[in-house]
Amino acid sequence: MALYDLESLMDDVRTLYQTKLNDEITAINTEKSAVSGDVEFMSTLTTDDYFNLYLTNKVINKKLFILVGIEREESPSEIMEENFIRQEAVSIQIFMPLTNQNLEKLWRKLLRYSRAIESVSLKNFDSIQGYGKLKTDRLTPSSFDFNGKEYLTAGVVVKSSISAR
Repeated sequence: MALYDLESLMDDVRTLYQTKLNDEITAINTEKSAVSGDVEFMSTLTTDDYFNLYLTNKVINKKLFILVGIEREESPSEIMEENFIRQEAVSIQIFMPLTNQNLEKLWRKLLRYSRAIESVSLKNFDSIQGYGKLKTDRLTPSSFDFNGKEYLTAGVVVKSSISAR
């Protein structure tokens, strides 16, 4: 039997968001009466809009993208050696280019994306096959600069337990 490791956790979290996030985005757009063309309207994402761990010019040139990353939750000395289980965390962040549009409305849109992202993990807390249910912490929305281009970003950190060896 294969161990449920960090790679497995990242794959499962990415798949969860690829299959569930657009439904949350659509529901929030409907709730807020946002229609295509409005600054606050949230576009849905394709599977090609998800990237693991890295930023490149190809990624940065997209209008909207999700970055799946790793957050170290426990140091190796805190691993329970008797069962080799460790808490790990995967971050799910959406990046949206800062444009000349109304900044206040862009921040509102970013908060809506953050809500959709958080909602996916809260509604699906028992969907990952790791050794524990998903726990979620919201990331503070912020701005981010890469190669002279500014982005707004928000998201969550999803935590679960995996095999340490």
